[in-house]
Amino acid sequence: MPESNYIQTICENWQRARGTNQTSSSFVAKVDTLVEPVTSDTATGSSIIRLTNGGMVGQNLVRILPYGVGSDTNTFSLRVYAWSQLPVLDIAGHVQWVPDLLAEFLCTLTSGQTGVAGGLVAATEFYVDTITQTYPTVAVSSIEVCSNAANEKAHIVMDMKGAQRIELTFTTGSSATSCNSLIRQY
Repeated sequence: MPESNYIQTICENWQRARGTNQTSSSFVAKVDTLVEPVTSDTATGSSIIRLTNGGMVGQNLVRILPYGVGSDTNTFSLRVYAWSQLPVLDIAGHVQWVPDLLAEFLCTLTSGQTGVAGGLVAATEFYVDTITQTYPTVAVSSIEVCSNAANEKAHIVMDMKGAQRIELTFTTGSSATSCNSLIRQY
C-alpha cells in the first residue's frame, strides 16, 4: 500500500482574545517599545497573544470569531496588530518590540447567534454575522473574511506573517456596549 503524503496542522483550542470585553470608544495608537508587550486584561487595556513557544517557531494562521454585547445590528471595529522583536544591538540583552497594523474590520452583531449560559461566550453576548474589511482597502490573499449576513457566525482567517505576538484591539464606536473575540491558532 503506498504511503500517503499530507500536511499536518497543529490546532490550538479556542481562547478569548481578551479576558474582559473591551469597552473603549476609540483605538489607542500602538508605538515601539523596549518592554515586551503584555496583557493588562482590563476593559480598556492591551490584550497580547503569544504565537511562539518562546523561540522563533509559531503558528502560521489564526481564526478570529468576533462577538460582543449590544443590540441586533450594533457595530464595532476590530484591529489586528503583529508584534515582532527587533534586536537592539547597542544594548546587550534588549530588544525593541515593533507593532504593525495587519488589518481592521467592521463587525455587525446578530441576535440570531448567541453564546450559552455558563459558556466562554455568554448567552447575553451576540456573535457577528457581517464582517467588512476596512484596512487594507484592497483584497489581500493573507486575509479571508467568511461573512454571509444571514444570522450565521462570521469569522476571519489570517496569516500572521511571522509575528511573535498579536494584539486584537476593539472600539465600540459608540454602537455596541462591549466587544471581544474568540481566537484559535493553527
